[in-house]
Amino acid sequence: MATPYSIRISSQKGGVGKTTFAVNFSVALRELGYKVILIDSDFVNPAVSTYLGLDPHDIWLVDSIHGRKSVNESVVHTANGIDVVPGKLSVNVPRLSNRDLDAWLEKLKRTDYDFIVTDTQPGIAYADVLKFYNEALIIVTPDNPSCINAIRMVNRYDKAHLKNSVVVNMARHRPYELSKDDIEDAVSTRVLGVIPEDELVPLSIYEQRAAVELKRNGRFSSAVRRIANHYAVTVGGRGRGIGIQAGDGRGGKINALMRILHLR
Repeated sequence: MATPYSIRISSQKGGVGKTTFAVNFSVALRELGYKVILIDSDFVNPAVSTYLGLDPHDIWLVDSIHGRKSVNESVVHTANGIDVVPGKLSVNVPRLSNRDLDAWLEKLKRTDYDFIVTDTQPGIAYADVLKFYNEALIIVTPDNPSCINAIRMVNRYDKAHLKNSVVVNMARHRPYELSKDDIEDAVSTRVLGVIPEDELVPLSIYEQRAAVELKRNGRFSSAVRRIANHYAVTVGGRGRGIGIQAGDGRGGKINALMRILHLR
């Protein structure tokens, strides 16, 4: 790969498993042979370091953006092979200028990574930097509030001409949940994958290890690996030929609600 492919992992609301996906997706890409850097740019509630059990350190994303550390100096090398630029939990949310962010992101683009995966805070902060990303993944849960919020985010990305897809997380396949087709029909973008709820995830958080490492063939791990393999095939030019099956767009359970809320 000539230049890094930058993927923004996002959600409009918290509690949907955004960081869990970002960590495991990054590790799955690394296991496919790619050089991956994971950026924790959640300036409100950074959690990548906690999830991976990284030792206390004095290297933070904000310090690097402000020029106190170079990009290379801001990287923490992890046991599972991915590089991490950690975020710092602070009482005060840092103030960053668009100029500083643009300059740092341009430096990041000149690195030799294959994939840059960025875990962002809920919503879209610093919208001017959307031009840096090649693609955005929106993490949702299969319920009305989450998908309604995703519609707003899809609209923002579309206006910025940023390619975007949805990943459905914590699916339990209950009758009251929205189906993949329902969600695609509602948000007007494709669902790239559906990840089932799995007891492996809280165990992995407790163990401070990626779930895809703890049980390679578990339900959660297999679903994340399929999504990673999609990028290995479509972006990296190599993979294991596992396809992503799109829905047929025939869902309808959520349409009435969308019309009531004037979101369609």
